[in-house]
Amino acid sequence: IQQFDDKTQQVLQLGASLGNPFKLETLARVCSLTIEDTAASLQQAVADGLIVPMGNSYEVLVEQEAGPTGRLVDEYSFIHDRIQQAAYSLINESERQAIHRQVGLHFLENTPDERKQEKIFDIVNQLNLAQALIINQTDRAEVAELNLEAGRRAKRSAAFEAALKYYQIGIKLLGKDGWKRCYDLNLALHSESSEAAYLCADYDKMQIYSQAVMMNAKTLLDKVNVYEVEIEANKAQYKLMEALKTALFVLRGLGIRFPAKPNKLNIMLGLLDTKLAMIDKRIENLVKLPAMVDPYILASMQILNRIGSVAYFVKPDLLPLVVFRILKLSLRHGNAP
Repeated sequence: IQQFDDKTQQVLQLGASLGNPFKLETLARVCSLTIEDTAASLQQAVADGLIVPMGNSYEVLVEQEAGPTGRLVDEYSFIHDRIQQAAYSLINESERQAIHRQVGLHFLENTPDERKQEKIFDIVNQLNLAQALIINQTDRAEVAELNLEAGRRAKRSAAFEAALKYYQIGIKLLGKDGWKRCYDLNLALHSESSEAAYLCADYDKMQIYSQAVMMNAKTLLDKVNVYEVEIEANKAQYKLMEALKTALFVLRGLGIRFPAKPNKLNIMLGLLDTKLAMIDKRIENLVKLPAMVDPYILASMQILNRIGSVAYFVKPDLLPLVVFRILKLSLRHGNAP
């Protein structure tokens, strides 16, 4: 690579910063060159087999000494990751963050809103490599929001470790005053971090983020998602009684109580009460109930949904009471997700 002329080296370095593969049009904008000049600068690397063309959407002829010899392609790929790394390593350390910031902002500004989710990793990965240059608090909050979106997308793909890293970067960007300046965003990042750490079976880290939420969250509703994570973590570690205690504690805070020692009489009375509630209802019509919207009832349903299996093993007589309560809440408030 160092035997190429300076212009080719520079274009290759910036191409390596974009990723593998990289778009010719994007590279041209980052280099402040025309598409034709950028393609011409890559010809040495193509001829030596370090990069290969990936498409042919640009039908523009490339003028070289021998005349028109080919057409521009829209994408190139380094033939090996090590070659990309070698080109990237030639960039001066002090310049790298500025390049990544420039590339990240280019992606952010030129990606249509309907494609932002699809391109979220391209955008966020570049901006995360330029964290030190993002000084303005509003900009840091915007990048933290993008990391939250990237983390959620990674979680949906079961990439839990990657998701946790995005959330952690988001928290770092908000800084110590994050709870004061960006409460909702910081709450979401900590809650998601707690769940991602649990999904990675890193229970110590899960506790760190859970405790941060418990100490800073303003309402019980803001804590419910983290309580859910704690319930699931206890279940995963076979601490079933602890999971049940946590669930019952949260339900009491939401206004739902169960007998301390459920018995057959409680079950019979609960069954009778539920049958009375169903007396003028047809089962096939239950699907037509309105959607549940009350946030407190929705939170209750989330917790009730988590403890059925725990109740079955720890307090079997509690399970029917949980089922009755779920049905009655649905009849009164509509269907939960």
